[in-house]
Amino acid sequence: MLDTCNQLTEKIDTIRNYEESLKVVSRLLESGQPHQTTLARAKHLLDSCHNATETKRPFKRFFSQKLAQSSSSDSKLAEILGGSKAVTSMVCEILGTALSFKSKRGLRPLLQQTRSVSSSTYWSCSLQQLQKQIREHQKSGSSMTLTELHQTVKAAHYLRNQIKGRNTTSDDVEELKRRCEELEKEIEPFEGKVKEMYKHLISVRMALLGILSPPNSKTILLTNVTLTNSILTIDVDDHLM
Repeated sequence: MLDTCNQLTEKIDTIRNYEESLKVVSRLLESGQPHQTTLARAKHLLDSCHNATETKRPFKRFFSQKLAQSSSSDSKLAEILGGSKAVTSMVCEILGTALSFKSKRGLRPLLQQTRSVSSSTYWSCSLQQLQKQIREHQKSGSSMTLTELHQTVKAAHYLRNQIKGRNTTSDDVEELKRRCEELEKEIEPFEGKVKEMYKHLISVRMALLGILSPPNSKTILLTNVTLTNSILTIDVDDHLM
C-alpha cells in the first residue's frame, strides 16, 4: 500500500509539471497578439507537453486508447484509484484486530509517546473511511482527475495545432486556461488524501513495529518516527504552491 501511494504521488507530480507548462503557455498567449518569438516559445512548450503525453506515465497508457476504456481492469491508474476491495478489507480487519490487543510491552503508551494516535481503534476507523471513499467513487462511476486530465490534453493538442496553422484565437487560450484550472481543482484535494493516507500507513507501520520489536528497540523506533514525521512535513511543504 505504501508503494501504491508512492507510485500515485509520482503520477500526480507528472501531471502537475504538465499543468504548469500549460499555464506558462496561457500566460505567453494571453495578450492576443503575441510576438513571433513568443509564439515559438509557446509552440516549443506545447511540443514538449505533446511528447510527454506520448512517452510518459500517466499519459501514455491512457491516451493511447479511448477515455471509456481507460478504466478497464488492466489500467494501472484505475487499479490504484479503485484499489482492491478484498485487500483493503483484509488490511483493515488485520490492523483493527492487531491494534486492539493489550500488548505486554504496552502498545497504548508507545502510541501516545509517538503522538501518532490517541487510541488503537483510530487506525482501523481511518483506513475503513478511506476504503469507504474509494467505494463511493466506484459507485458513482467517477474517474476522479482522469476526465479533467483528458480534457486538458485535448485543449493543449488543439491549441498546438492552431499555432501550427496560425489560427490561434483568444478563445482557444481561454479554453486551455480554464481546463488547467479545473484540473488543478481536482488534483489538490486528491493529492491531499494520498498524503494523508501515506501518513496513516507510516504511523500504523511504526505502531506494528513497536509490537513486534524487542523492548530495547523502542528508543530506535521513536527516533525513526521522529525522522519520518520530519520528512513527511518537508514533503508537504515542498508540494505547496
